[in-house]
Amino acid sequence: MSNQLIEDIAIPDGPLAFPVLRDEDDATKASSTYAHAGSSWIPSFASNVMNSLPSHWIIESAPKTVERGGVSIFKALRSGGWIGCERPFHLVCKGVYRAIKATNAINVANIGCERDVAWLPHIVRKLREEFRMVQLTCIGDRTSGFDGLDVKFVAMNVYDDAFPNDTDLLVAYKLMQSETLISGMKFLKNVKRSGTVDMLVVETFPQGDNKMRDGVLKVNTAIAPFWFPGAVYQYSNAAENEESEMMQIVTVRVAEMFEGRNTPTMAELVDPRKRVVQE
Repeated sequence: MSNQLIEDIAIPDGPLAFPVLRDEDDATKASSTYAHAGSSWIPSFASNVMNSLPSHWIIESAPKTVERGGVSIFKALRSGGWIGCERPFHLVCKGVYRAIKATNAINVANIGCERDVAWLPHIVRKLREEFRMVQLTCIGDRTSGFDGLDVKFVAMNVYDDAFPNDTDLLVAYKLMQSETLISGMKFLKNVKRSGTVDMLVVETFPQGDNKMRDGVLKVNTAIAPFWFPGAVYQYSNAAENEESEMMQIVTVRVAEMFEGRNTPTMAELVDPRKRVVQE
């Protein structure tokens, strides 16, 4: 099969109300299946459909064999990435892109542009093609790859310094997963204390327990000690290996973080014995 599905293609007499057959192999398979069931008219019908399709509707780009052994249909059909974001970054690329669109963010800040240069510039270019004039501020080292995008670079300590003023959306992908639980909480507390960030985008693992294992911290923002509020926007299935783990890209309002929950202070995280649980 082809790697692009076409649904409800408009033609002069209205949209097609049935799936479009892509090539002769598909037509043959379909005709054989239905003919075996006693529908002898299917072979000629399928052939007529294929012959009547304009040539630009026939899409040939993906292999017709799907590797078995844990390869999902999504991976097989979207092996080439998305809007220039190559694997394994195409899923987080789509998640952040949709978060920016869903929140109508204009002033977007990203922590670690030097790490995210493989996918972040594609998002900015795509949004500007759609007449969304996103202004990107990169927090971290100056890096190439953002040519022509008029990106502002800012050097700051994300655990202590105030974030840029009027930041609609702060993207912090891979930051908390690479830190300790305490440093992750320190970062979040600083985001809120700054008072300059409206919404925050991070990744979360719903099956995670916020415990370090083999040097890797799978942060679950929905449970203690983070207790994130309900998401403004959430993009699921953002992990490259969907079969073994679930990762989500979540967008939350900073003003709602640490509100209405008995979240621990930094001192209590460092020394749990100081923790006083309120009923």
